[in-house]
Amino acid sequence: MRLFHYHHWTPYVRETEAFYQKLGFEVTLRLGNQKGEIKTFNPPLTWEDFGDQKVTFRIIEVRQGQVNITFGHGKKTIFDHIGFLVEPAEHDEICRRAETLGWKTEVGERRTFVDTPLPFRIELQPRKDVVTPDPDPLLKQMQIYINRGDMKVLADTGYLLGASQEGHQLVHEEWMLDFQEGQDALLNKVAFTSGRVFEDRDPTGVYVLNSVH
Repeated sequence: MRLFHYHHWTPYVRETEAFYQKLGFEVTLRLGNQKGEIKTFNPPLTWEDFGDQKVTFRIIEVRQGQVNITFGHGKKTIFDHIGFLVEPAEHDEICRRAETLGWKTEVGERRTFVDTPLPFRIELQPRKDVVTPDPDPLLKQMQIYINRGDMKVLADTGYLLGASQEGHQLVHEEWMLDFQEGQDALLNKVAFTSGRVFEDRDPTGVYVLNSVH
C-alpha cells in the first residue's frame, strides 16, 4: 500500500501544470469543457495551441515515477483528496473497515473513494497504470492541516489505513501523514524521494520537497 496521489481544485491550473513540469513531471491528461463539450487537450498539444480559447479544465494529470498528481479548475483552491495504490486484498479490507466505522465508500470501476469525517476523501486505486514503471520518485510524507475537532478521528483513520498513531501522525512502513491544527483543511507539505534537490511551493500552496525537513 503506497501513498501516490493528491488532488486540488484551483484557479491556477496552467501555473500548476508548469510548476510540476519544471520538476520533471509529464502531462498525461488534459480534460476540459469547451462550449459545453468535453474534449481532451493532451500532449503534444501545448497551451500555445489552446490557451486563448475558453476551456474549463475538469482535470489535468501529471505523473513521474510512482507519483500521480491531478488538479482541476475551481473558483478558489480547495484540497479534495489523497490516494493510495492498493492490492485487491488491501482494497477489500479497507472497505470492510470503512463499513465497520460506518464510513461511506463509493466503489467504481476505476477507483474507490472513502468518505471520512476528515475534510478530504481517500482514494483507493488498484490500477497500476496510473503511475509510470519508474520506481522513483515515491511520495513518502504529507503534512495536512485540519481543525481541532477533526483530530479526534485520527485513530479511526489509522485503523482504516492500517497505520499506527503516534501523536498527530499516522505512520505506515511505506508512508507517513502528519496532521497539524489549522482553521482550514489544506495540504501544506509533501515530501518525495528523488535524486533532484528541490524545495518550493506550488501554485495551490503545497510546499514540495525531496526530503523531510
